[in-house]
Amino acid sequence: MTEAQRKFRRHSDFRVGLYGYNWVLAWDFCCHLVQQLMLINPHKLNYYQQGLKVLSAIS
Repeated sequence: MTEAQRKFRRHSDFRVGLYGYNWVLAWDFCCHLVQQLMLINPHKLNYYQQGLKVLSAIS
């Protein structure tokens, strides 16, 4: 199924709130590794930036 055909959001606001704290902790632990991976795989930069936008919204 493509994203354009999706009827419902992937994650509810409840799920994001429930797991958001874990995501923030994981970012604090792994941010250096993730930044190094972005240097190796620049074609994934859009996904990385999207994740940063979500992280800033929940923290």
